Amino acid sequence: MRHGLLTLALFAMGCGSEEEKASNTDTTDSATTTSASTTPWADHPILSGDFKNVAHRGGGLLAPENTTAAFDVAQSVGADMLEIDVWSTSDGVLVLMHDDTVDRTTDGKGAIKSMTFDEVQGLDAGYSFTMDDGKTFPHRGTGVTVPALRNVLESYPDMLFSLEIKQQSPPIVEPLIALLDETGMRNKVVIGAFEDAVLYDFREAAPDVPTSLGYIEGMNIYLLPENQEATYEAPAPYFAAPLEYQGLTLKEPDVSKTARVGLTMHVWTINSAEDMDMLLDWGVSGIITDDPALLQERLDARGL
Repeated sequence: MRHGLLTLALFAMGCGSEEEKASNTDTTDSATTTSASTTPWADHPILSGDFKNVAHRGGGLLAPENTTAAFDVAQSVGADMLEIDVWSTSDGVLVLMHDDTVDRTTDGKGAIKSMTFDEVQGLDAGYSFTMDDGKTFPHRGTGVTVPALRNVLESYPDMLFSLEIKQQSPPIVEPLIALLDETGMRNKVVIGAFEDAVLYDFREAAPDVPTSLGYIEGMNIYLLPENQEATYEAPAPYFAAPLEYQGLTLKEPDVSKTARVGLTMHVWTINSAEDMDMLLDWGVSGIITDDPALLQERLDARGL
């Protein structure tokens, strides 16, 4: 998702240091005790049913990423699911931002977790968005703000969500679970994270809420021999993988294997019609894209 996350696949969103990978390896067995095959995911709306059109950061090619401006567009063009990134402000409000600072997408500067919610709300979250390489900035000065996660969950109750926990310290797992309970959205989300340890903490605290696979867990899928597939039990039910990462390319047999072991696979970040059509031919369960309108066009062309 150009997430740079360790936690969503073999080619994870940002590969981290060798020390981090070693730590992940050491903790995988002890921390992932809930098997996807023994958890009742059959009726979960993200993990079952039709193909999912997933708007990456809400659809960052169509409107300012991780804002309600993007979410409104995504919903209007047919997206089923919003992929969004979560941090906490210094006063404990969960907000949406991909980066650890507000510098790239707003008119402000600074680490988001060191700012109060009021300070974040004072920023122009549409300031940097352009669709013509910087010639115009159509959302600048139009009142687009950095949204609180609570408001988003309450404002889009019919949408599904992939929530990426970007913040490791101080931890926000417990506040996030509490917010999901308060908004009644616990059964409409899947959780990803930057660090595998965050995933393990989330699974322990909320074993009924599905998460993505972590880095080592995703690697194990690709290395799994066919003669072990029947006895394999995935530690999580969801696998979001990039099409390409550091010279590695996802292949159709990888998609088939993922389906055979009972995982729901979404592939990111896919912005060309050619790649969308290829992945649809391969039978992936969802595509994560910055352009949900284009993906919907490809789905409509196939009658999906």
